[in-house]
Amino acid sequence: MSTASKELVSIALLLRKYRAIDQAGIQHAAEAAFFGAPQPPRVAGLRNAPVSSFGVLLGPLRFAVLSVDGTYIKDIAKAADQISDAGAKLAMQQHAAWMSVDLIGDAGPLDREKIHSLIGQLVAELLQPDVLGLIRLPDAAMVGYDFSQIQLFRNRRAADVFRQGPTSG
Repeated sequence: MSTASKELVSIALLLRKYRAIDQAGIQHAAEAAFFGAPQPPRVAGLRNAPVSSFGVLLGPLRFAVLSVDGTYIKDIAKAADQISDAGAKLAMQQHAAWMSVDLIGDAGPLDREKIHSLIGQLVAELLQPDVLGLIRLPDAAMVGYDFSQIQLFRNRRAADVFRQGPTSG
């Protein structure tokens, strides 16, 4: 089952503060994430974008990496009230900026879980100590961030990150 092209398939990182991104940094992250792919990833700036953003081309797939100075949701108090997981709730309450990796266009025959796995490989290379939590779209699953999630993302196990949530240290 392919993913509908109008459905936003994405993983967002809720950040403590705004993180500037540049083409060289995103290229480096994409090369690390997709090392050994049949075609190396290419990164280009996105024209007319209102935020700092870059496109990542991986064969026929296209992703956008965005970095935004501001909250992910306008009414964070209301959103936080609807979150039961303590880590995810705290991430929603404390974040001041966000980044995301979004699918652009059609994914062909790939299903949503496979797309999230590919997005997760790039997300793994963007995870840093400033990350508070993660949101997966289109289902809005949310977890607090834990450094052990990096390995799950790198191993194409994005679904496990959102199914199990953060592990205790």
